Amino acid sequence: MTVLEIEKEIQQRQVIGLPHRGKLLPGAKYIYVNEAWDRNADGAPYYVMPELIALHDEERGKSGEPTTLTSVYRTRGTQDALNSKWGKAKFSAHSMGAAFDRRTNCIEHAQDIVDRYKAAAKRLGLPVPRFGMRKYQGVFIHVDIVFLHFKEFGGPFDYPSDSEPIRINWRPKVSW
Repeated sequence: MTVLEIEKEIQQRQVIGLPHRGKLLPGAKYIYVNEAWDRNADGAPYYVMPELIALHDEERGKSGEPTTLTSVYRTRGTQDALNSKWGKAKFSAHSMGAAFDRRTNCIEHAQDIVDRYKAAAKRLGLPVPRFGMRKYQGVFIHVDIVFLHFKEFGGPFDYPSDSEPIRINWRPKVSW
């Protein structure tokens, strides 16, 4: 299967709802729907991996620190637009419901947050997530567990046939 075929299969099989502002995601303690769904999707269904919800809730519950998630689920259209405008990744863990971005004010605090997510993953019995950090209107931290979609890590899919970089980089403990 190609990346786009896998993405489509995930979205068709595992939709968790339609956007309703101000409500928590199903199964979540701290992630609100308006943080999770694609603001450009005009009411399209969205999907967020239950393991991703558990990871964020575990970190947030232990830290007691308020969070701002800026991007969780993205439709293919939004990802393509970001790629065209800003050179964002053509294929994204966000489009598979397996990633979120969160803001913090300083890079030093960002590393503490990453360490807390690593500890949360360990407590939940999950592999270490992939992380990215960028300075952009403050600092944002990208957290994903997209590799859990693949057979090597217990998921239903083989790694995509059309992308060697995904096979190499969509693995636990990868940072950028």
